[in-house]
Amino acid sequence: MGTNTIDIHPGKDFGDDNPQYRQALKYDDLVAIQKQPWVNSATPSVSKSLRLRYGNIDIAVNANGVSGDYFNVYGMSFREGNTFNAVQQQDRAQVVVLDANTRRQLFPNKANVVGEVVLVGNMPVIVIGVAEEKPSMYGNSNLLQVWLPYSTMSDRIMGQSWLNSITVRVKDGVDSDQAEQQLTRLLTLRHGKKDFFTWNMDSVLKTAEKTTYTLQLFLTLVAVISLVVGGIGVMNIMLVSVTERTREIGIRMAVGAR
Repeated sequence: MGTNTIDIHPGKDFGDDNPQYRQALKYDDLVAIQKQPWVNSATPSVSKSLRLRYGNIDIAVNANGVSGDYFNVYGMSFREGNTFNAVQQQDRAQVVVLDANTRRQLFPNKANVVGEVVLVGNMPVIVIGVAEEKPSMYGNSNLLQVWLPYSTMSDRIMGQSWLNSITVRVKDGVDSDQAEQQLTRLLTLRHGKKDFFTWNMDSVLKTAEKTTYTLQLFLTLVAVISLVVGGIGVMNIMLVSVTERTREIGIRMAVGAR
């Protein structure tokens, strides 16, 4: 999951299945966003669970239709090959990028898999790259992911003209909250209404940091209070012990005890 990124989804919130919002995001929205001066890069996304096959190996994967900028948006690099280029996107090329987990599942004994042909659903595609593993904020994921050009995924596999989401990477030095406001204003003007919502990763991380800091302060305060209460308890016990033995000590001193 990238930082300095803003995700845009159709609807009012996650889980909103209202059909009037399902087709809210279009490819033209992406083009308009990419023209904004504060945008580093942006990628569309459509996705579907599909079977991926190579020889006698058949596995379930999450197939994502994205642009070549996807890997820049999320700060991902490649261990083999590279991403798809503009020509491949325009031509709806049958090419695919694998994640490291998928590569291990399909090709456990191959040194290089670029150029291999696999089946995504029933469509043969050529492997052009393998993305490096990138730990997420939730830890390492065992989810199997593959990426195809957005045009290939939407036209050849899914047959849909709308986007499931758009992810925007904001330029360094640009305040992500201000960018989010401008993004919301831009799309609201284009759509004539607010039929989408945004997810600002920087804001999420800042909130998490504040929550963690508050929790640390609370735990520190609890520890201090516990020490103070414990100290007072020990003092009271010692005081009671001395008070109870005052008479005994006086008698002993009276008879010459030291």
